[in-house]
Amino acid sequence: MLTAKESAAFDEGREALQQGLQRLDTVLAADAPYFAGETFHLVDCVYAPLFMRFALLKQHYALELSLSARMQAWSDALLALDAVKTSVVDDFETVFANFLNGNDSYLLKR
Repeated sequence: MLTAKESAAFDEGREALQQGLQRLDTVLAADAPYFAGETFHLVDCVYAPLFMRFALLKQHYALELSLSARMQAWSDALLALDAVKTSVVDDFETVFANFLNGNDSYLLKR
């Protein structure tokens, strides 16, 4: 989706991502901050970078992805962790923007 150069490819990637998120939502622990419950696990480490990028896409590029309330709570819990906040370089927002620019992302044209 992020490297798509045209609308159709972008929309196809976005739809595939949404479908994947919907499948993931079916296996989240019901009322817990993390994927499997109250304890932070390796699976949370895997998804934290994705949620970090979702937050940047929303903040800087007005791209909204449809997350359930439970998935949004999981994302919020992960993004609040110092370990997640400090897991990227200080200028990560710039690095991410350069990635999009360097790939001539359709996201920048819409």
